[in-house]
Amino acid sequence: MSQPADQPVQQALEFPKDVSSDYETERKAFVRERALRDEISQLASARRAGFQEGLEKARRAGFQEGLEKARQEGFQIGFQESMQKAITKMIQSGMTEAQARAILGL
Repeated sequence: MSQPADQPVQQALEFPKDVSSDYETERKAFVRERALRDEISQLASARRAGFQEGLEKARRAGFQEGLEKARQEGFQIGFQESMQKAITKMIQSGMTEAQARAILGL
């Protein structure tokens, strides 16, 4: 096919190629931009999910730790109160405090 020598005719023939090329470039840019936005959204969502998971694990660990500490402290307080009651009863039965403590291993 021979090329027209006239510049306006040449530009008119090239116009659909330019428009097509521009459209394709814009479409690719749009697709890329959308993919980047989706990736940012997914990362933000993953970050939130990870934060929530970490927070929940920390809460469970803190609860377990607090429960264990309460058990230990409760046992210690109960043990001390029981020993004191036992010493008091032994003293009331005629023993000295030193004898009562020796019997109890205190």
